[in-house]
Amino acid sequence: MPDHLHLILKPIQGCPLSEILKTIKGGAAYELNKKLERKGKFWQTENFDHLIRNAQDLREKWDYVKENPVRAKLVKEAEDYLFSSFYCGLKPAKTSSD
Repeated sequence: MPDHLHLILKPIQGCPLSEILKTIKGGAAYELNKKLERKGKFWQTENFDHLIRNAQDLREKWDYVKENPVRAKLVKEAEDYLFSSFYCGLKPAKTSSD
């Protein structure tokens, strides 16, 4: 998305989510600031996280993230959004309702 980022990830044992986000956001901020020829803070301090507890919850979040560019009217089909991992052909876990 042009103004925010969605991630669905599973941290490995002993690797806190805060450290993962710090690494991702720090590296991205450095590279983006370099490309934009600017310095300083890049990201807002807030972030939102949600613990996924089951397959249905995963599917709901997966669908939300996938359809975000469509809701934002950036593309007509989610798979057409070039900056999405869905563009690369990833598949969600199946639920009992699939």
